[in-house]
Amino acid sequence: MGVMVNKAQYALQNSVTDGEHRALRLAQDGKSTAKIAVCLFNAKGTAQRGLSEAIYKLGAANRVDAARIATHRLGSKLLRKDSLLVYV
Repeated sequence: MGVMVNKAQYALQNSVTDGEHRALRLAQDGKSTAKIAVCLFNAKGTAQRGLSEAIYKLGAANRVDAARIATHRLGSKLLRKDSLLVYV
C-alpha cells in the first residue's frame, strides 16, 4: 500500500538536483531533449527523466515554467562559460 504525498510536500522533501537544474536551464533556452542530453553527456531517456522529475518536484506546468521556478527559488544566475553552465 502506497502513501500519497502532495506535490508541495514532495518538492520540500526532494529538491531539484544540480543536474536537473542544468537541464531545465537548457530547456528554458529552447534546447530539445536530445540537445540537452548531448550537453549534459546523458542518454536522451536520462535527460527526459530528469526534466520530468524536476517539473513534478516544482509543481510546474511545463519545463520552461519549471526552469523559471527553479532559478527563482535558488536565487542564482546561471552563466555560460566555455559551453559549460556554472553557478555564480
